[in-house]
Amino acid sequence: MRRLSYIIMCAVATILFSCGEDALKPEIDFSSPYVMQDNPSDPIQHRCYEVYKQYGVSVFFTDTITKEYVGEDHFGKPLYKSETLDLNWDFTSNSSKGSKYVFDYLKDAEQQTNALRFVDIHLRKVSKSMRPFTILLTDSIHRIKGTETTDYQYVSNFRVLALAKLRDMTDRQLDSLSLAIISKTVIDKVKLNSSLTARFYAVSDKGGYYGKEWQEIGSTLKYFTEAKWKNAKLAPNVIWNEGAYEASCAKNPYSVFNPNRGWTEEAFNTARTEITAEAGKYGFICGDCYLDGAMGHLNTPSKDDDIQFFVTKMLDLGAAKFKERYGKSTLVMKKYDILAKYITETLQVEL
Repeated sequence: MRRLSYIIMCAVATILFSCGEDALKPEIDFSSPYVMQDNPSDPIQHRCYEVYKQYGVSVFFTDTITKEYVGEDHFGKPLYKSETLDLNWDFTSNSSKGSKYVFDYLKDAEQQTNALRFVDIHLRKVSKSMRPFTILLTDSIHRIKGTETTDYQYVSNFRVLALAKLRDMTDRQLDSLSLAIISKTVIDKVKLNSSLTARFYAVSDKGGYYGKEWQEIGSTLKYFTEAKWKNAKLAPNVIWNEGAYEASCAKNPYSVFNPNRGWTEEAFNTARTEITAEAGKYGFICGDCYLDGAMGHLNTPSKDDDIQFFVTKMLDLGAAKFKERYGKSTLVMKKYDILAKYITETLQVEL
C-alpha cells in the first residue's frame, strides 16, 4: 500500500512539473484600486499619492474609482466592471434601500487643490485609528430618498469620509469642520463599544435617573422645575454652549427676544454653577434634548443624549476646563474617567 501511494505521488509530481512554470501562475488579480499610484507630471495625482504614502488614506474626486471594460452583451453594447464608494454603509448598517447619494464633482485642478487643503489639516490632527479608509472630495453631496433631497457638508462612515463645499472655505473654517468630524467619529466609535457604554450608563442608571422629570428624582432647583424657564428668562442652550451668553448679549442686550435679558455676567455664572452642581448629583452635565435638537432642562437626558453630551463637551473644553467646571461631581468624573481612558488610549485623541 505504501509503495502504491509513493508511485501515485511521483506520478502527480511529474505531471505538475511537466506543465511548466507558466501554467502555475495565478489568474486572480490582487491589485487594489485603493492603492494610489504616483504620476509626477500630474500635480493633483502626485499630491494624492503623497497623502497615501504618508497616511495610508486614498483620496478620490469621484465615487466611481474604477471602470474596466469586460466585453459586450448580446446586443453588442459594452459591459464594464466598476467599483464605487457607497456612503450608505455605516458602522453597523446599510441604509441604501430607498435612498441614494449623488454628487457634483470638482471640475478643475484649482478646485481640487483647494479641497486638498482640508485633507492636510484633518489628517495632521487624527491618529491612525481615527483615519478614514478613503476620502471623497466633491463640490456637493445630495441624498435622495423618495421625493426628498437632503444636502450635506460631509458624510462620515466606517469606510468613507465624503466632503463638499470646501473650495471657498478659509483655513480656520476647515479647521472647525475637522474638529466637528473628529467629534462625530469619536461619538460613533464610543457608542459602538457596548462594554464601554454599559459601564458609562451604569453610573446614573443605578439610581434610575435616565429619562425622568428632575422633580421625580428629587431635584427642587427652580431652573429644573419652572416650565421652560419662562420666569427665569435664561435659555438652557446658553448654559451649555461655550460663548453663547457673550454672543447673545453682544447682539442686543435689551431686545425682548434676548434670552439673557436682565442677566448680568455675575448672575449668569452663578446660575451656571448652580445648574452644573445640581445635574452633577445624578451624574449629568446637561438635561434632555427636545425640539430641533435644542438643549432642555425639564427632564434628565436619555442614555443616547447623555453620552453624546459628555463626548462633545470633553472634546470642546479639553481635560483641564472640563474638570474645572464639572470636577466637583463624583458621579460626573466617574463617567468622565471611563470615556477619557478609551478616547485617549485606544482612539489616541488628546483631551
